[in-house]
Amino acid sequence: MGHGHPPGHDHHHGHDHHDEGRPLPAAMDASIPDSELSPEQLSRRGILRRAGLLGAGLAGAGVLAGAGESFAAAGAGGAVTTGTAAASGASAKPGKKTLWLAGDHHIHTQYSSDAQYRVIDQVRNGVRYGLDWLVITDHGGATHARIGVEKTNPDIRAAREEIPDALVFQGLEWNIPAAEHATVFVHPGKNEVEVLKQFETDYDGGVRGATADTPQNEALAIAGLDFLAEQVQRRRVQDALMLANHPARRGVDSPHEIRNWRDAQPTIAVGMEGAPGHQ
Repeated sequence: MGHGHPPGHDHHHGHDHHDEGRPLPAAMDASIPDSELSPEQLSRRGILRRAGLLGAGLAGAGVLAGAGESFAAAGAGGAVTTGTAAASGASAKPGKKTLWLAGDHHIHTQYSSDAQYRVIDQVRNGVRYGLDWLVITDHGGATHARIGVEKTNPDIRAAREEIPDALVFQGLEWNIPAAEHATVFVHPGKNEVEVLKQFETDYDGGVRGATADTPQNEALAIAGLDFLAEQVQRRRVQDALMLANHPARRGVDSPHEIRNWRDAQPTIAVGMEGAPGHQ
């Protein structure tokens, strides 16, 4: 996936094909005529044309070159830029165009107690309504730690094969020790299940009985972020991200905790979601 990364990330970006030789999504391949595109692909192509990003400029940027190429840090609010500034986090220069990728990093499926739709249903409908990337984040906890990650992964891999235009990531909704929930997800690859399962087993507040607001539990949350950073450093996964979910919902995410997450691992803890009121 050719797109921007949080500051500090410096990955190689492919061009018109990603590292495994997978072609660009059809909507972005100028050699495919409009008549051969689905309505969703044609709509996406129209957006790219209006942005001036279809054709040689798009291919040169390697935009959306496939889920195996690099990490969707744009899912944290990052951007894809054509030719400059993406990896460094710098602003695009005058005359350069920026393509924002629409996505959702907080999606539950039938593997969560409060949801019912299959992974493939969520991906199909996400793409139908204009999403470029999705993160499957079923609720973490003791039950999920036993069966969730392994059971969901085949469905996620099948969705990636069926809908190659979508960037589909596996994650989980982390019960942050001493705090609320967060999305945690990793780059697709052979170790995604193993890393997520180990993270949940060792650092989930529900699994560890570490939900109380104590300094020890706050330290466990930081240790979890350190673990994710270590997996990237060891190259077990190419990237990992954490985004706090609805931090104002219950009033248990203290400002100092959010600051501590960010200070501890600024390339892992990259953002939050939320809205006024309940969320």
